[in-house]
Amino acid sequence: MDTSANTNSLTPGTRKEPIPVTGFFYETVFIQVSDDLYSIPKQIVNIPDTIFAQMFEDGRPSDSVYGPEGSHRRNPIILEGINPKAFLAFMKAVWKREEIASIKPEEWTDILRLATMWNFGPIIKESQEKVSNAHSKSAFNMLKLGNEFKVKDWVIRGYSSIADPSSMFTIAPLIKNGYSDKISEIIRIREALRFYSQQNLYDLDLNGAKIQLTFQCASKRSASIALLNDVTPKDPIPVAEFFYETVFIQVSSDLYSIPKEFINIPGTVFAQMFADGTPAKSRYGPEGSHQRNPIILEGIERKAFRGFVKAIWKRDQIASLSSEEWVKILRSANLWNLETIIKEAKGKVFDAHHKSALDMLKLGNEFKFEDWVIRGYSILVDPSIMFHAKQLVDNGHGDKIIAIVQIREALRYFAQKDPHYVSKNPAYSQKFECPSCLSIPPRCDYQSYGYSHSSYCNKQDFVTSYDMSKMLIQRVFKDELERLV
Repeated sequence: MDTSANTNSLTPGTRKEPIPVTGFFYETVFIQVSDDLYSIPKQIVNIPDTIFAQMFEDGRPSDSVYGPEGSHRRNPIILEGINPKAFLAFMKAVWKREEIASIKPEEWTDILRLATMWNFGPIIKESQEKVSNAHSKSAFNMLKLGNEFKVKDWVIRGYSSIADPSSMFTIAPLIKNGYSDKISEIIRIREALRFYSQQNLYDLDLNGAKIQLTFQCASKRSASIALLNDVTPKDPIPVAEFFYETVFIQVSSDLYSIPKEFINIPGTVFAQMFADGTPAKSRYGPEGSHQRNPIILEGIERKAFRGFVKAIWKRDQIASLSSEEWVKILRSANLWNLETIIKEAKGKVFDAHHKSALDMLKLGNEFKFEDWVIRGYSILVDPSIMFHAKQLVDNGHGDKIIAIVQIREALRYFAQKDPHYVSKNPAYSQKFECPSCLSIPPRCDYQSYGYSHSSYCNKQDFVTSYDMSKMLIQRVFKDELERLV
């Protein structure tokens, strides 16, 4: 089976249940509001003491073939009576925090209403501040909202504003807004405040800070989530910005739930698989869409895949990856064609192994990196480094010994001929070709490099390479290097 994106050839129920991998199992909840469908990270709504947390703890009905409500897009949790725009704003507040600056004052009221209904403590506090700032100058808004949300300070602020004897008092707005039964009390307070202000102006704070009014907040209607037991005939439309898709992937006995965006990269094997469509032989829908029907990757090592997932998703954990794990990540990234990860992993592996000639040869041939193979040979042909033929034999390069020795002798020859051109490491940087005919040593044996050299030298073997060791390696090992392309 192709390890790049293996499909599940087993019939559901015949294989052993995979075990979710803690830290790499990203659960989402499907929620429908009117015709809008949301796929929300479960951790966003599964807050302790909220109605959602209680619902998840108690367990949801599982009358559908798609499992418990909210676990599949075909069987979402349906919130009845919720304004779609209000829920969208609520999602910005609890999830898309970078978008809260775009929330309008009236939307914060909707957010407070939903947060209060579902008992989202931190959101209640934040939205109360936003609503208070937006409506603090309106006495009737403070009264209305204070009574609705049982915020005593808002009610006091509203009555304080109306009862302030320095402000104009009109009865009509009180009647219009449903406070006709409070008119006599408000008049009594206004007169009391006016009386005391005349007695001792400095003893009073007409903003209500020193005067506690005793009007009680009206009782608030209780609210609850209404869930439909039947799947609606019309498919809801995913809300693009708030539809967080995950893909279920099984490697050996490990089950992963990975945000789709991290593997659905253009040009990768996964992206092609999603574009072509995954088979839907299971009652749980296409492979990867449900934990009961994951995409199964055969032949992939468990630890290797976990390291790969860290590299593409859990970026905060990449510092813990070892050099061996980066080799495995490079192997997986090559297999599935994730260019960005290939580039990063290549750098990490090179940093860890660039001093080892045999590692460079082995890894360069495996991953078809010509520059790594050339580097490996460059170390071996360097005449300033001790040469051990046995290591080459033990590592399967015995057939390269003669060629390597020839290059080492050529480099040593020119290093002795013209010491002014030789650095401390002559195998890497200097030009060693004959300055007249540009032939490779020791083929040109002319002793003087004067202008008359060309009339004596018959070795017209022209070379254009700028680096002697690299030039010789590219020529001697030409066939091997061409196979890497």
